[in-house]
Parts: sequence; structure tokens; C-alpha cells
Amino acid sequence: MQEIIALFIALAPHLSGTTGRQLSRVVFALPTMTGRGTMDRNIQTEVYQMELRHRKFTDPLNIVCILKTNQTTKQQLHTFLFSPDLDLDAEKMIDYYSLRFHIEFSFRDAKQHWGLQDFMNVNEVPINTAANLSKFMVSVFAKLAEPFRRENPDYSVLDLKSHYRELKYIHETLKILPQNLKILLLSKSHSL
Repeated sequence: MQEIIALFIALAPHLSGTTGRQLSRVVFALPTMTGRGTMDRNIQTEVYQMELRHRKFTDPLNIVCILKTNQTTKQQLHTFLFSPDLDLDAEKMIDYYSLRFHIEFSFRDAKQHWGLQDFMNVNEVPINTAANLSKFMVSVFAKLAEPFRRENPDYSVLDLKSHYRELKYIHETLKILPQNLKILLLSKSHSL
């Protein structure tokens, strides 16, 4: 939040002499700000968009502020999105940022669960192969997890690995059982 204080409005004569800290409080009350709001499960979400300047950048910035207010506790959460594209509307910026996080989470999964961090290659072809294989496994997981996520949206890679490990153990256990016991177990499971 410290860097947000450095935002200011270009050529705003009625705010001349205002410090950055005062301006950060004033910005949210300005009538020139475009805002819209929604309410979901006792959380009010307001989206504001404005063109502001920052002391460290020569060009103006497109700023979107997402303000979430818990109507019960009155706690507020501010999220700021920045873009140099002044023609980008708030909806598009929110979509782009959510896609960006989706990509970051995909790479995290590729590194953490599918071995991308374990490949110690220095040549271009093995690096491409390793990266593509890991990203392919992330896509395979997404497809395999679809039916499970309908019932449990928090279904993770670890859940999927556990599920298929259980199936493998059951299959291996059934392979070592005598044939007549297998038939008995299978007939009992079908009758349930």
C-alpha cells in the first residue's frame, strides 16, 4: 500500500498542495471515478477505475481498484490492478489478471507435482521436452479431475494421485488373491 500513496491525478488544480498520503484518501471519494458494485454472500464488491500518474513513471497508468467489504464485520480489502493501456476497461483488466494467476498456478503445479524442477538440463531440446511434458501433465490432470471437481471444487493433484494409487493397490491385491476368493469378492461388491 505504500507505493499506492505515490499515485496522483495529473493537472488537478483543486488538489494542488495535497500530499500523497492525503491524496490516497481523496482518490476514492472523487466523483470522476467510475464504479460499479455487486453483493455476494454478505461481501460487497465495488470496482473503481481511474487514470492516475505515479512519480516513477512518465506515462499515465490505468488503475483498477477492487474494494471488497464484509457487511457483517465492515472489514475492507483493497486490490489494485495496474496497466499502461489506458483503453483497457476494468472487466478486461480483471480477466487478464485472473488468467495471469491461472498461468502461474499451472507452472507451480508443473514444478511441484510433475517434475519440472527435477529436470537438470542445459541443452535446448531436453529443456523444451521437459517443460512440454510437465505442462502436458498439468493438462492431463485438469481433464482427469473434471468429474471429481463437480462434487468437490477443491479437488487437487494430491487427491487425484491418491485416487489412482488406491485403484492400483486394489488391482495388485486382487492379482495375488486366489481365483475363487476374487469371484467371491467381486460378486459381493456387485450385490451391494
